[in-house]
Amino acid sequence: MAKSHKIVSKDYPYLQITVRFGKHSSESSAIIDTGFTGHVAIPMSMSNGDLGLPTYKEIWKLADGSTTSAPVYRGFVEIVSFISIPALIVVMGDDYMLGRGVVDHLKVTFDRGKKVVVEL
Repeated sequence: MAKSHKIVSKDYPYLQITVRFGKHSSESSAIIDTGFTGHVAIPMSMSNGDLGLPTYKEIWKLADGSTTSAPVYRGFVEIVSFISIPALIVVMGDDYMLGRGVVDHLKVTFDRGKKVVVEL
């Protein structure tokens, strides 16, 4: 019988993540945002000048219909010491967010507004 690989977060709708790129590493709770088509977003407050040069800049369309240019870095996101996934990390907004670029590789269940279950 195959062993099930899953984690449960009772901090609905957040998951603990670690983001790594270049010399940067940070840990935080990230909201799962199925409307965000990118991989991972980290808050602009993290861009205090020591992030290094971005891989590129990209124009993003926001939920309110406006657009913004934001730096993008190649790196990794680790979800609760469970799995590490190569990711494009964009610096924008006020919160850590996990987008469809990551969650589409996993089975994610939002369980009655009480917990998030993530499986490989």
